[in-house]
Amino acid sequence: SYAPATGELIGEVPVMGEAEVRAAVAKARAAQKAWGALPIEERCDQVRRYKDAIVERSDEIVDLLALECGKPKHEALAHEVLVVADIAAYFCKHAPRSLAPREVPLHLMMHRKAVLHYMPRGVVGVISPWNFPFQLPLRDIVMALIAGNAAVLKPSEITPLIALKAKQV
Repeated sequence: SYAPATGELIGEVPVMGEAEVRAAVAKARAAQKAWGALPIEERCDQVRRYKDAIVERSDEIVDLLALECGKPKHEALAHEVLVVADIAAYFCKHAPRSLAPREVPLHLMMHRKAVLHYMPRGVVGVISPWNFPFQLPLRDIVMALIAGNAAVLKPSEITPLIALKAKQV
């Protein structure tokens, strides 16, 4: 990864081939079974802890976004870090009600009952752009995790270090 302001090399990440990607998806699929079995409130508690860690380490994240992406620090904070924290808080608050089973009214066969149940789907693949490399993938990942899914991220080749930082938080 190169700093756009100076062109200097700021870090390197491995490029994964097909075998490594398949292994990452298999690992995510295995972890998802236990994760998806957790009650939604417990998944939300863990996502809240992740959100808290992002807020606590926001200076590190903002500095890396400024270095790797060339964003002004105030923009990195307002449009990336705070957005992720807000999305996580919002969905943790509303998901237990939004994803709860609910009865679906039937217009025919009114003597029957239909109930809609939300179930985890498995592994979600997220492909991230370079221009909002923290906020755009994490909003999808946070929502996937709250819903009981696992996620595998393919970051932009231009801004891969921020994906590693998101994983380390």
